[in-house]
Amino acid sequence: MIRFTSKDPRSPVECSFAVQSVLFREQSEFQEVLVIDNPFFGEMLVLDGAVQMTTRDEFLYHEMLVHVAMQAHPSPASIAVIGGGDGAAVREVLKHESVGSVQVAEIDETVIRAVKQCFPDAAGALDDPRVRLHVLDGTEFVRVPDMSFDVMIVDAGDITGYEGSLYTADFFQACFDRMNGNGILVTHTGSLHFDSKRVREVQSRLKDIFPKVALYTSSVPSYPGTWWTFSVASKKYDVLRSGRPCKVRTRYYAEDVHTASFLPESLYQRLMDAGLDW
Repeated sequence: MIRFTSKDPRSPVECSFAVQSVLFREQSEFQEVLVIDNPFFGEMLVLDGAVQMTTRDEFLYHEMLVHVAMQAHPSPASIAVIGGGDGAAVREVLKHESVGSVQVAEIDETVIRAVKQCFPDAAGALDDPRVRLHVLDGTEFVRVPDMSFDVMIVDAGDITGYEGSLYTADFFQACFDRMNGNGILVTHTGSLHFDSKRVREVQSRLKDIFPKVALYTSSVPSYPGTWWTFSVASKKYDVLRSGRPCKVRTRYYAEDVHTASFLPESLYQRLMDAGLDW
């Protein structure tokens, strides 16, 4: 059996995965888009050598990316998902009855074709009548006029490559300007083990713009370092706990998981003030 070795640009380790078959492979304008079948993780979406999602564990990432922000808001109706071409974050958003519209920005049309072919459970959400898909750079999307959002979810694939522009102060300010007065923004910020410097940078940039900023984590086995971070920023609401009973069906997320996922204050302060690296 052949093997695939992941090459995440910010990880000092490489992970090797057995490949039963190659389901999709194409070089797009932006990156190599690959889908392989692994005997444990199932279908695996890989962009430029870095694992993005697998059928075995994607729920651990997408449920935490989406539901912390959605549950912190009392009635999220208008949602933006930036980098959401795989459909999994959109699937989780649509579980909330209050949602009336979801605007999705995905720069790479090849990713959309790959997931529709290989991840129908996730990609099916993109066909929901409440969803409008924009094949567009996220930095351009946030400057489209006449749109405002209750929750904005940034699901970028590579924080070091072309999507690094989705982590700048200018981008976060544009998101702030595009959000309603009670809006919440969430973005993943990589591995707490291998990318703590970037975590601190994003937290600091968000604090310069938003009045409420926090950091939470989740374990994602197929990602390098496995201990993944999410930065959440709010104009108004306390994000440290669910603001309403969780009525959506989930496999991992729950109200007590929500609260427990945030770093303890002492650990957070060591990360931010002392520049602690693991």
